Amino acid sequence: MLAALQPALTAARYAQGRAMGWADEAIGAVSTLVQCVLIGYTCIATTPREEAMLAIRLPENIETRLGLLAQETGLTKTALVREAILEHIDDLEDYFLAEARARKNRNTISLEDVERDLGLEN
Repeated sequence: MLAALQPALTAARYAQGRAMGWADEAIGAVSTLVQCVLIGYTCIATTPREEAMLAIRLPENIETRLGLLAQETGLTKTALVREAILEHIDDLEDYFLAEARARKNRNTISLEDVERDLGLEN
């Protein structure tokens, strides 16, 4: 099975090293990624400089899409998931913080009131 993963390992080593500039440390991250793949997880593998690693379970269709995208782009699943998180975390923070503040303050204005105040009623 490891022989079948060799092309992916080579691509992952290159992508990790290119993206992070830490070629030697990327090999360790790829090893962690391979361990995660072998036990059925999608992982965000970290380099020794970082403290955290995240393992997530994904629905099979998302895992398949992620795998196909990784093959097509030559990037690792780790790099793709990391990019997706970095791309969307600000929006998620804004949304959930706003929602929490709205629940806390309860001094909200309904959409109907806003539309009426702005003269946007139908």
